[in-house]
Amino acid sequence: MGQLGAIMLFMFSITLILANPAKAADAVIKAESVPTLVSQFKDVQSTDSNAIFISYLAGKGIINGFPDGGFHPGEGLTRAQAAVVLVKAVGLNTPTVTETGFPDVQTDHWAAANIAAATKAGYLKGFPDGTYKPEDKITRAQGIALIMRLSAQKDRTPLPVLNDMEQSHWAAGEMAVALAAEMIGLSADGKQIYPDAVMKRGSLARALGILLTKDPGLYTVSLEGTIKDVKGDIKLTRNGATTPLQNYSSVSLGDTIITGTNASASIFYSDGSSLLIKENTVINIKESIGRAFIKKDGSSGTAVENVDIDLKKGTVFGALATKHESTEKQQARANSPLLASLDSRQFIADSQAPWYQTAQTKKVRMTVDMPWGVAAVRGTFILVSVNQDGSCNVSCLTGSAEVSGNSGNTVPLGGGTSSGIVQGGTAGPAASMSAQDKQAFGNVQDWIINTALQMDINREAGVPPIVEMILEISNQPVPEQNQVDQVQNTLDVVLNALESSGIQLTEQVKNDLVNQLKELGIDVPSLEGSSTPSTPNSGGSGSDSDTSTSIVSITYSTAGTYGGVSGSPQTINGNVVITVPGVTLQYMVITGNLVLGEGIGNGDVTLNNVKVQGNTLVNGGGSNSVEIIDCDLYTVTVDKQTEPKTVRIVAKGSSIVGALTLNSGAKLEEEGVSTGRFSSVTLSSLIPANAQIVLIGSFNSLNINAPGSTITLGADTVIQQLTANASVTIAGTGQIQSAVINAAPGSTITLGADTVIQQLTANSAVTIAGTGQIQSAIINATGVVMNQTPAACILGSGVASVSINNQTINRTTLDASQMTLNTVVGTGDNISFTALAAGSVVKIYDSATGGTLLVGTLSQIAGGSATYTFESNLGSAGKNIWVTVTSTPSLESARIPIAAAAEQVAAGNFEGYIVNAQNGSHVSGIVINFRLGTNNTTGAVATTVTTDNLGHYSVQGLAAGSYTGETSGTGYSNATFNATCVAGTITTDQNGIITPVLAAGVTRIVLTWGENPSDLDAHLTGPNGDSSARFHTYYPEDNKNYDYNGEHYVQLDLDDTNSYGPETTTIYHQSSGDYIFSVHHYSGSGSLATSEAQIKVYRGSDSAVATFNAPNQQGLWWTVFKLNGDIITPINYMSDNFEAGLPETNSNATISAGSLAGEVLAGTFTGGADIAASSALTVTVADANKIDATLVLTKGNGNSTIKYINSAQ
Repeated sequence: MGQLGAIMLFMFSITLILANPAKAADAVIKAESVPTLVSQFKDVQSTDSNAIFISYLAGKGIINGFPDGGFHPGEGLTRAQAAVVLVKAVGLNTPTVTETGFPDVQTDHWAAANIAAATKAGYLKGFPDGTYKPEDKITRAQGIALIMRLSAQKDRTPLPVLNDMEQSHWAAGEMAVALAAEMIGLSADGKQIYPDAVMKRGSLARALGILLTKDPGLYTVSLEGTIKDVKGDIKLTRNGATTPLQNYSSVSLGDTIITGTNASASIFYSDGSSLLIKENTVINIKESIGRAFIKKDGSSGTAVENVDIDLKKGTVFGALATKHESTEKQQARANSPLLASLDSRQFIADSQAPWYQTAQTKKVRMTVDMPWGVAAVRGTFILVSVNQDGSCNVSCLTGSAEVSGNSGNTVPLGGGTSSGIVQGGTAGPAASMSAQDKQAFGNVQDWIINTALQMDINREAGVPPIVEMILEISNQPVPEQNQVDQVQNTLDVVLNALESSGIQLTEQVKNDLVNQLKELGIDVPSLEGSSTPSTPNSGGSGSDSDTSTSIVSITYSTAGTYGGVSGSPQTINGNVVITVPGVTLQYMVITGNLVLGEGIGNGDVTLNNVKVQGNTLVNGGGSNSVEIIDCDLYTVTVDKQTEPKTVRIVAKGSSIVGALTLNSGAKLEEEGVSTGRFSSVTLSSLIPANAQIVLIGSFNSLNINAPGSTITLGADTVIQQLTANASVTIAGTGQIQSAVINAAPGSTITLGADTVIQQLTANSAVTIAGTGQIQSAIINATGVVMNQTPAACILGSGVASVSINNQTINRTTLDASQMTLNTVVGTGDNISFTALAAGSVVKIYDSATGGTLLVGTLSQIAGGSATYTFESNLGSAGKNIWVTVTSTPSLESARIPIAAAAEQVAAGNFEGYIVNAQNGSHVSGIVINFRLGTNNTTGAVATTVTTDNLGHYSVQGLAAGSYTGETSGTGYSNATFNATCVAGTITTDQNGIITPVLAAGVTRIVLTWGENPSDLDAHLTGPNGDSSARFHTYYPEDNKNYDYNGEHYVQLDLDDTNSYGPETTTIYHQSSGDYIFSVHHYSGSGSLATSEAQIKVYRGSDSAVATFNAPNQQGLWWTVFKLNGDIITPINYMSDNFEAGLPETNSNATISAGSLAGEVLAGTFTGGADIAASSALTVTVADANKIDATLVLTKGNGNSTIKYINSAQ
C-alpha cells in the first residue's frame, strides 16, 4: 500500500458514496495505524514505537546513525552524543576548537566542537576533577533534564506517587512533564520511573521529538502557502511591488492578492489547509504563523497555527486541517488530553491546557477580518463573502466557527449553518445554509474533495504508545501493543456533509477522486451484487475488531441507566436519541448529536459525565426536566413545541454548556457551581411572545433576538454582557454588568424595580422604561428616552440631548474661540475662558477619545471668565490637547482640540553598542525603540534603529533630552537602557546590555555602572549543594565558578575592570536557601553612591524581573538583595563591611506600635556593634510594608545606621 496507508481504510465509505450517497452514514470511520514510514536505519523497524521520532530528527539533521547503517536505538546515549544532539537542536555555532577546557577531550575528538559549544552555552558541564567524560552514559533523569533546558516553559506538573522518585528529587518537575507529555513511561505496575537507568538513544529521540513539536516556544515557525490553480488575471502585491501571480508562487505575511473578473486561485499549505480565492476579490495576509509537526511517514510538516486574512471585498472558501483522533485512542493513552473531533468544541480550553498540550487543543487558527466584523475559524470548510456595502455572509459546510460583529455580539456556527453581518456590525442569528450557499459549495466541490484528500494524506502522526525496556526490569516481558490510531477522516466527513446538504457529486469529480485514489495504490472495491459489503482490511496487523463498523444512531426507548462507569466511559460513534422519560446517561462520549425527543413529555432526563461532541437538541422535558452533572455539551438548542413549552435545564458540578439557543421557553439554572456554566445564551426570533424565560446563576452573554420576550432573573443572578436586538422586559433581582441596546428605533426595554445595570449603551432611539437602576449610561443615538436617572451619563459623538426622567438634558456647547492657550510648554501653562456658565466643570484630555486627564485647577468663574492652570508640563511641543466643559444641568460637551504652539528644540546625535552580558560581545540585528524620558517604556516611539554587524547603533537629529532604549532580538530577553542626547554634539558610549534567553530555572545577575569608579566587583554567596556550608564567587579566576558533584552551579561569566560593565553572574542550578548578592568598590575614584550602578536580575525568557539602583549612602560594599527560591528580597545596604546589613535578630530591641513607612517610633536598644551602651533611641521605619525594615538611628546632629534589621512590633 502507498503513502496514504493507514488513512485509507475508510475507502468503503467513499465507495458507498460514489455508488449511493445515501449510504454514507453507514460507512466505517475507523482505521488501523499501519506504519507508513520507511526507516532509513537497518535496526529500526517501522513498527518501533520510537521510529517516527528517529526518522523525524534524522531528517532534520539533529541525530544520526552509525557507519554500520544502524541507529542502535537500544544503546545508552553518551555525554559526547548528547552534546551533538543539543547543539544541532538549538542551532549553536561550532567554530574551530583550539582548546576544549577538558583534559579528556582533545581538539581532534569527533565531538570536540559540539562539547565546547554545549558547555559554553551552559547546557552541559564538566566534573569537579576538570574532566568531561565524553563516553559516560547519561541517565533517564539527566537526559530529560537536559532536553528540557531547551524549553523556556516554566510550568511543571506534579509527579505521581512513585517508589523510586519523590517530589523533592532535583529532576522531579522535568520527569513529571515528560511523563505527562508521553516522552517517557512507567514500569508495568505504574510505580517506578527509573530515573537512574541509562537513557537509550531511541528514548531520547522520542522525548526530543515530542518537545520540539509540543513546546509553543519551539514549534512556532514561519508559514508560507503555495499558489495553485491560477485562472485569469490575478495580481500579487508584495513590499509595494505588484506582479502577475503565477502557479507555485509562495504567499506569506504581508502579501495582497487581487483577482479580476472570472479569475480564481488556491493557496495550499503543508498540512493540506487551503484558501480558494474567487473572482473580484481582494485579500491581505495580516498574519501567517505555522506549527512544526511530524507527518505519519516521519517527515516534518508545517501546520497552520494562525492565519489572519483581511477580506476587503469578494469571496473566499477556507479549509483548515484538523486531526480527529477517536475517543478509543484517547482513552488508551495515559496522561493524554481528550481532543475535539470535527464539528466539536475543544474540551481543553486554551487557557487551561498545560503548555505541552497546546498543540493538541482545538482553537481559533484562522480569522477573516471584514469591514463590519470578523469570522474566527477552528476546523472547518467555510465560505466567506463581502458585499460592496461591507455587509457579509459566513457559511460552514463542516466544523465550527464564530461570527462577531463590530457591535460586540458573537454568533457560533456549526456544520450546515450560516450567519451574516449587516452594516453597523450586528451579526445575525445562526440559520441553516441557504440554497445559494449550498450551490456555492457545490460549484467548488472539486476543490473541496481535493483539499480534504490532501489533509488526510498530510495528516499529523499521533504519538505512538510507549514500548521500552528499562534496564532494572529486563526480566519482565514487554507486552506487544497494537498501535491503533482510530481517526475520522476529513474526506469522509466532507463527503457526508455534501450529501446531507443535498449536493450531488458530479461524474467528473467522482472519476477524478477514483483516479487519485488509484494513483495512491488504493483499489476502490465494486459494490455490484453486494448490499452489505464487508470492510476491506488494510493489510496491517490489526484484529478484526479494529475494522468494525461505527454506529450511526442509538435510540433509548426504555427508562433506565445506560453508559459506562467512572474511568471507563462508553463511546457512541454516532447519534443518540432519547424518546421516553426516566433515562439516565452516564460516563458516555457521543461523537454525534444528542436528541431529547418529544416523547419525554414533561418528564425528566439525567446526563451524568456525558460529553456530546455534536449538537444537543432538547425537544421534550418539563419543570424538573434535564439535569446535567459534570457534562460537556458543545451546542444546545431548546425547541419544545408541546405544552407547556418550558423546559428546566439544571447545570451541576463542573458542567460546561457551549452556545445555547432558545427557540422556546426555558428555565436555565446553575446549582453548586462556582463559575458560569452557560457561556452564551441566545433568544432566537422563533420564541413565542408569551414564552417564559428564567435565568438563575452566572451567564457570560445573553443575546436577545426575540421581540416582546420577558426574562426573569433569579436572586444573585449575574449577566456579564447583554445584547438586546429587540424589545424585551427584564424582571427579577439580578445584575447586568453591561447592556448594549441595538433594538430598532421605537423599541422599549423595560427594567423591573429590582434589576440593576452597571453600564447601559444605547445605540438606537429606544425607550428605557421601568424603575430599575442604571449606574452609568452611554447614549450613542438621538431620541433615547430614559425613565430612570443614571448616576452618570455620557453623550456620544453627534448626540445633542437625551430625555432623562421627563427632562431633556442637552450637551454643553463649547467653541474654540472661547479659549486661549496662554503659554507654550512648562509648568504653569494655562487656558483662559471667556464664556463659562457659573458652576461649570472643565476637563482637559490628552487625546480625542479616551486618554488621560491633565490635572489642573480652575479659578473662580467671574462674569464668564476663568483660568485653568496645569499642575504639570503639557508635554511635547505642538501637541494637541482637548477641552470639555460640563454646565449644570447639561452633560459634558464634545472635546474641542487646542494646539500648543511649536517650540524650537535643538537636536543632537548619540551612539553606542549593544553588549551581550554573558560574554561581552557586541550583538548585531538588535532592534531598539527609543522613547523620550528616563526609564520610559510606554507612549510614542521617537525613533527606531537596528544594530549593524558590529553591534553598533547611531541616532541622528533627535531632540535633546534623556531617552529610554527598549531592545528586542531573536534569542535575547527584552531589555531597556537610558541614553542621553546633547544638542549640537555626538554623545558616545550610550551602550545597552542584553542577555541571551535563559533555560528554565536559570538566574542571571547583570551589574552595570558609569565611568567612575573604574572597577566594581560582583560577589555572590549561597548554600552549597548539600546546604552544609556557603560558597562565594567573585574575581579572581580561582573564585569565579562553583561546581558541585559534577554539576556547574554558579559562574561569574564576565568581569570588567575599565568602567561601565557589564559584570555578569549566572546561577545555573539553584539550591535551597538564601543567596546574597553584593557589589564591592574595588578601585577607582568616586563612590558607589555616585557610580550610577544598577543591578538587573533575569530569569528564564523574561525581561528583567528585578532592578536595583545604588542607594545614596556611603560605603565600599553595597549589599543588594537576597534570593530564596523565586523570592527576591531587597536589602540595599551600604557599609564598609562585606555583607553588612543582613537580617539579624536583636532580641533586646523593642518598638512601640506603628505601621506607616517613614513614621518615627520610640524604641529601646541594648548592645550591638554600633551601640556602645543601653540607651533610648528614636528610630524610623524605612519601609513598613516589608518584614525586614531598616532602622535609622538619629543621635544629636548626625545620622548613623544601626546594623540590625527588625520587624515593627
